[in-house]
Amino acid sequence: MSLRGSLGYSRTTLKALVKEIYQNLAYDFMEQEGHSEDYTEATNLEKRAMREWMKEYTDQLPEYNYLLDELLG
Repeated sequence: MSLRGSLGYSRTTLKALVKEIYQNLAYDFMEQEGHSEDYTEATNLEKRAMREWMKEYTDQLPEYNYLLDELLG
């Protein structure tokens, strides 16, 4: 069962929620690593480490991985 079907939310609402979660995780990662808190300033190495760190979450919602790709551009 998809996340949308199990919760009864629209795809747009879920997209916004997952995007916000990924943004918060990105900020948390940067802060935890002692770097600038702004994930938009992450180096390619930091982005790769961030993706690995977030994998436990992104693996659960693979249909939304494109949002992380957009976020980390």
